[in-house]
Amino acid sequence: AKRYHSNYFEPLFLNGKKLRGTDFDAQVSFHPLVYRVKFKNSPPCSILFHDISGEMLYDQNARARYAQFINRADGAIFLIDPDGVIHLACAGTTGVSRFTRDGQSGGSPIAIETVPQAVAIAGKVLYVADETTGQVRLYGLPDGVFIGSVAGFQGPVSAIAVGSDGELYLKTGVDDSYVVGTAAAGCLSSGTLEAGPLDAGKDNTWYRLAVGTTETAGTSVDLETYLSTNPAAAPGWMPASSLDELLSDRPFRYLWVRLTLSSADGATSPRLLQVEAA
Repeated sequence: AKRYHSNYFEPLFLNGKKLRGTDFDAQVSFHPLVYRVKFKNSPPCSILFHDISGEMLYDQNARARYAQFINRADGAIFLIDPDGVIHLACAGTTGVSRFTRDGQSGGSPIAIETVPQAVAIAGKVLYVADETTGQVRLYGLPDGVFIGSVAGFQGPVSAIAVGSDGELYLKTGVDDSYVVGTAAAGCLSSGTLEAGPLDAGKDNTWYRLAVGTTETAGTSVDLETYLSTNPAAAPGWMPASSLDELLSDRPFRYLWVRLTLSSADGATSPRLLQVEAA
């Protein structure tokens, strides 16, 4: 208890200081924090906490030699988001489980398609380094909807941290090197805008549709339209030959528009300026 207070509680919670990184320690298995705990309606048990470096977890040989206790562990380090939900990821298993502070289910697991190597929470975003794909994938909280992956990065990750300015820090090996991801520098690979039915008015029709964009190398904007006399029709999308499209001189009162903006590199995005129909 004394070591916990001097090494962790006092500097972090009393003095508001950032804890220093955990060094690689070949003796880590011999000096855990040990607590005797009594749960309601259960016999007392001992809980051992080992403060282990990310480098040791990343290095399979070092993990097998110095940290065999991991194979006997019933849990792993968890993260608590701003709503107080505990997010737990265990080595070698898929997804991130969620629990309330009293140990009850905090919702269905999220990021279930991943095998997490490292995780972090910043604001309403969960960052998951996926062992299978090498991607760092982002999920919105609390619903767990996939947002996208970090553009331009693929590889192993032993630790993740997110700065107050939104910059992402990825530790990728057993040395002191790390990768910095700049906030708001990436974009989704694609996005879609749909509008309709747009009503030309009684006895009127739509003749022309023009879309204003800025497109750079590696980006594209695709336009699709649908015309009908029935406002409840299900659109049967027709690809346009250009972003300035002549429609029909037939009396189609209702118009649907669908635009798909795409980025090839996940870093450069086209911009949609204006959509005009007449």
